[in-house]
Amino acid sequence: MYDQLRQLCESEAADRGSYVLSRLRGLDVDIEVDTFRISSNDDSRIYTNYAARLRKGNPSKRIAYCAHYDKTEIGQGALDNGAAVIELLSTLEHLLTVEGEMDITFLFFDGEENHKIGEVVYRCVGSRHYVNDLIENEDSYDAVFNFDVTGKGDTIYVGSSSFDIASGIYFQNDYVLQNNVIGTCVDSGILRKVGSTGMVDAVEFFIKGIPAVTISALPWEEIPSILKGKMPEEQHVLGTIHTERDIVEAVQPETLEMMRQFMIDLILRNYVN
Repeated sequence: MYDQLRQLCESEAADRGSYVLSRLRGLDVDIEVDTFRISSNDDSRIYTNYAARLRKGNPSKRIAYCAHYDKTEIGQGALDNGAAVIELLSTLEHLLTVEGEMDITFLFFDGEENHKIGEVVYRCVGSRHYVNDLIENEDSYDAVFNFDVTGKGDTIYVGSSSFDIASGIYFQNDYVLQNNVIGTCVDSGILRKVGSTGMVDAVEFFIKGIPAVTISALPWEEIPSILKGKMPEEQHVLGTIHTERDIVEAVQPETLEMMRQFMIDLILRNYVN
């Protein structure tokens, strides 16, 4: 996975989506590509979301795994959020070989990071567009797991609430999904901690009443300062993202493997009939 992460992160920012699509096209899944434009005053920007649905049999629940693939203008976006993208792709490849009934859609969102169009700053553009279409088509999910910043650390950080910049409200992550994540961590022997998160793609699902939870990976020793609301130190994960230090070398191969196995175990434990 580390070599795949390097391929993704060494692509030009505009080519990250092309990398995702090329990986998906090599798999036996139903793929949807949704390209749309956001305009403000005389300025506009094009975004593209990718979805890959893996359905076997007639399972009782439909779930989604999602991660944003865009990055800020500085750094390689390896921790935020290339690692999660590679982990999702690897998980999807593995689940194709697993027997049992399941219905899982892998979502790769564009436009999670701040983007200025005209005089307006947009955030979580791809997920908002996707969820609005979902509701318009009277479709939904029983569970959505959003993976964001999952490339370094030995601990799974489970969102208890996530902040919506537009409303200034903290939305509660789904309690049942939190318990499913924690239970999987216990069974797998992975350290876990629950705490609040900032603005993430899961918020768009919360707003529309779709059960969701955000999952990150962090070093255990960095979590106390996060829970106390302290500014992250420069060498910490949250002090690295959105800087020139967010490069492939900041990602730990063992965390990639931990998260991949966790993603597989979460599905097998809770969502395969």
